[in-house]
Amino acid sequence: MGKEHDSTHISTIMKFPTADAQYAALMHFWKMYGLIERPPAARKYEKVTLEEKIKAFNLHHAGKNLTEISNELNRVKSSTARILEEMKCERASRKHKPLSKEEICRIRLMRLSGASLRDIAEKMGRTHSTIKYQVDRLNLVSHSNG
Repeated sequence: MGKEHDSTHISTIMKFPTADAQYAALMHFWKMYGLIERPPAARKYEKVTLEEKIKAFNLHHAGKNLTEISNELNRVKSSTARILEEMKCERASRKHKPLSKEEICRIRLMRLSGASLRDIAEKMGRTHSTIKYQVDRLNLVSHSNG
């Protein structure tokens, strides 16, 4: 239909069962019509070069963190982490570091003194979600015991 410049495409596209299928058909129509090269949501990813892998490895062993390496390579963190994991760099994994008993006590005291979750997270160098999870657990424990 797109190659023939058919204007009745909308009624045909609306027959598709889902919005995603309709969108895909519309993008395909406009691509065939010649108005777009490819759908705007589609991306092309650059392959990681050997030089980038070497640079990431060297930066990692120089003590740079994931954010710094990502900025240096001009890549997103998940892509950089994948590069480092592929190269078997131990510190590259983004696994959760459990809270120590001292940290849990500190969270409890800070929360009881009125500190917000965000303030606690910043002071302890932890994510907001980790602090929220622990505060929720502390609330459950105090409710079940009292």
